[in-house]
Amino acid sequence: MKSPRHRWNCVAQPLGLAYQRDGLTSTVTPDNICKELKKVVTGKGRNKAIERAYEIYRTDSARVMYESVLLNTLDIAQSAKIIGERENYLQTYSECFFDIKVFESPADKMVYLDRFARLNPDHAQTMRNMLTVTTDELLFLADKRNAEKVDPKTALETGLKLYYWMMKSFIQPQLEQIVIAGGETNKINDEHFDKMFNRARVCAQMVQQFSDLLLRYELDKSADSFLEEFALGLIPKPNTQLIADKATEGKDPPIY
Repeated sequence: MKSPRHRWNCVAQPLGLAYQRDGLTSTVTPDNICKELKKVVTGKGRNKAIERAYEIYRTDSARVMYESVLLNTLDIAQSAKIIGERENYLQTYSECFFDIKVFESPADKMVYLDRFARLNPDHAQTMRNMLTVTTDELLFLADKRNAEKVDPKTALETGLKLYYWMMKSFIQPQLEQIVIAGGETNKINDEHFDKMFNRARVCAQMVQQFSDLLLRYELDKSADSFLEEFALGLIPKPNTQLIADKATEGKDPPIY
C-alpha cells in the first residue's frame, strides 16, 4: 500500500528535510505536484495554496486535525466544512501531504493506522479515535448554530466513550508491553510505567464519573441542578475533599 504521505516524502528525503514515516512505501516517481511542492519548499516558486498547506503541515496540532478529519471522511468537500477551510486549500493539502486517494477501502485505513502506530502512537491514536465519530456527527458539531441542540445525555455518552477507549485501546496495551518487556529483561522502565499508569488512573476516574452521572441523568432527567452538578463533578478535587466529614464511632469515613 502506498503511503498517503508519498509526495511529501518524495520531496523531503532528497532535500534532507524531516518527513513522516508511517511504515508504507513512499517510492514514487515525482509528478507535477511534487515539482511544484519542491519549488515552494526551496523558495524557488510561489503558490499560495501550497504555501498555506506547508504552513499547516509544519504546525503539529493543525496537521493532526487536518489528517484525522481527512482520514475519517475521505472527502475533501465534507472535510472542508468540518474544519472550516477553503476546499481548494484542503485539496492542495491532501495532494501534497496526505493523499486520501491511496485509501481504496475501510480496510486500508486500518492497515495505515496499524503501521503508523508503531512509529507515532499518539498521533495514530488520535486518528483512530476520530474514526469512532461519524461524518454526520462531525458536521453537526462543526456547525456552531447546532450547539444548543446537544443534550446532556449526548455529552455524557461521548465523554464516557472517549475516556473508555483511550484507556482500553491506547493506555492498556502500552502498560502490558512495559510489563512484558520488564519480565523479559528483569527491569521495568519505571518512568514510562508511572506515566502510563497515571494516565490510566485519570481515565478510569473519568469513566467512573461519567458512568455515575449518566446513571443519575437516566434516573432523574428533569433535575434542574443536573447540568450544574455535571460541571462540578468534572472539576478535579484535592484528596482532602474526597473524604466526608468525621466518621461516626465504629465506622470508617466514606470515600466519594
